[in-house]
Amino acid sequence: MKNQILLAVLLLCSMMIKAQKEIPLYQGNVPNSKPCNLKETTPAPGRVAGVTMPTLTVFLPEKSDSFKTSVLIFPGGGYARLAMDHEGYDVAGEFNKHGLAAFVVKYRLPNDSCMAHKE
Repeated sequence: MKNQILLAVLLLCSMMIKAQKEIPLYQGNVPNSKPCNLKETTPAPGRVAGVTMPTLTVFLPEKSDSFKTSVLIFPGGGYARLAMDHEGYDVAGEFNKHGLAAFVVKYRLPNDSCMAHKE
């Protein structure tokens, strides 16, 4: 029983490490958008596809130095998906270890059904 409780506490703590504040970048309609039924999906672990609502996830370090800068991270992945974990959240965590605040942008991906002009 003690092992199960310890495992549950460890799993909860590991989830809280990644629990950061995600802020929508727009209130209401996103510019150049049109109504669509596209849903955000995770086609593979750490990958996100079908992004129509951009967000900014805040990663603040435990110890902050007001003289250090912060970074803005735009994960890659091409036009079909974003590599949010290894090119976004993991990178932000590494910057946090050095006392820097990091902001990860989950940006919209081009899509004819959800955008007036995808280019």
